[in-house]
Amino acid sequence: MIQFMSGFDVWNRFKGEKVRVYMNLHQTKRKGTPVYSVKSARTGLVLCHPDYVCLKDVTFKVSEAGRHRVLREKQKNVHAFVCGSVGHVSNATKRLKSITYNPYRLGYFHDKVTGEEARELDVVWMHHKGLQTEV
Repeated sequence: MIQFMSGFDVWNRFKGEKVRVYMNLHQTKRKGTPVYSVKSARTGLVLCHPDYVCLKDVTFKVSEAGRHRVLREKQKNVHAFVCGSVGHVSNATKRLKSITYNPYRLGYFHDKVTGEEARELDVVWMHHKGLQTEV
């Protein structure tokens, strides 16, 4: 059974493992705050549903076919992932900027303020405020 975990538990259990993370829309609607699904890059299986996860050596993947299906059907589906290794980096003293993805606006993850495409980042925090990285 897939379990809900804290971000600290995710780090303890899957430290260094390469994963693909997406926002779980069904659980997010039910709980009212973002819930993420963490899939193993090796097996493709969902490992857990944390409310917080920190990834290192991050890349962003968007399936164009999945995005076109969203645009055509006007119904969201899982087609965009944040890929990286599970890590733990404190963001308490860092200046952060938000990263976002909206299939109806742009076909890639981007800086929420400037619109600049996000391709590869050292670290990303996914939590109740969404995706954030260092400025």
